[in-house]
Amino acid sequence: MKSSFLIILGGVLWGIIGLFVRHLTPLGFSAMQLVTLRSYVTVLGLVAILFITNPKKLKIHWRDFPLFLGTGLLSFVFFNTCYFKAMEYTSLSVAAILLYTAPFFVLVMSAIFFHEKITKHKIFALLIAFFGCVLVSGVCNSQTALSPKGLLFGLGAGFGYALYSVFAAFALKKYDTLTVITYTFLVASAGATLLCNPAEMLVTLSQHTNSLWLLVLYGIATGAAAYYCYTKGLEKTPPGRASVLATVEPVVAAICGIFLGEPLTVSGTVGMILVLFAVLYLQKQTK
Repeated sequence: MKSSFLIILGGVLWGIIGLFVRHLTPLGFSAMQLVTLRSYVTVLGLVAILFITNPKKLKIHWRDFPLFLGTGLLSFVFFNTCYFKAMEYTSLSVAAILLYTAPFFVLVMSAIFFHEKITKHKIFALLIAFFGCVLVSGVCNSQTALSPKGLLFGLGAGFGYALYSVFAAFALKKYDTLTVITYTFLVASAGATLLCNPAEMLVTLSQHTNSLWLLVLYGIATGAAAYYCYTKGLEKTPPGRASVLATVEPVVAAICGIFLGEPLTVSGTVGMILVLFAVLYLQKQTK
């Protein structure tokens, strides 16, 4: 029960990203620069905490470094890059739905690598949650055509997003949750820096030093705290089930949109109910 709560809480914290982005984007930061800054705040905070409290957790075996290349580069950096490219070739709502093909990828990979059973209850919950995400995104009301490139990048984002659950599950067999997250964001920071135009990012930062507190809060809440909750929950939750529970993210994002002045449609309301139903259904079946 506790692990499920942590995973759902992680999804909730990811869902509030829009609140921060809505205030930080007008300052001049690009989407990739915000991803990079979130990585910086997360890794600096976690390294400081571990260095003070338990330096031994900063040690890893060099043979295990590929696991963090998986969580940091193949998942975090790759999925964000594909997601932003998908938004260039299609609408935001369609890109978001393609991103949420991730639980399907996780379910298949979990069956292959962890021998997690693909039960009818999981498939039912997954389909209900995905359909709910479709309604929440508003894609049904979108007239945007889906180009081959948009589809490819969108599915790439979903696949990259799914890889975190798989690589992290392997890493958690050897290392503490904080160690996994720290090295994930250490690698992700290096990779994201190459893609974010760091010189321009530093100029923008120097022009808005009064907003540093918001950037730090953004990194702590949606980076360190969110990934800690999700990764900690993965310790005792199969990746396939965890990925379905985390679909509360678009529901929270839609609720945040209401506070930002975005209208809530009937289909969006039905979608949120379906996602929450899927999460509760899966939790009940597991118990």
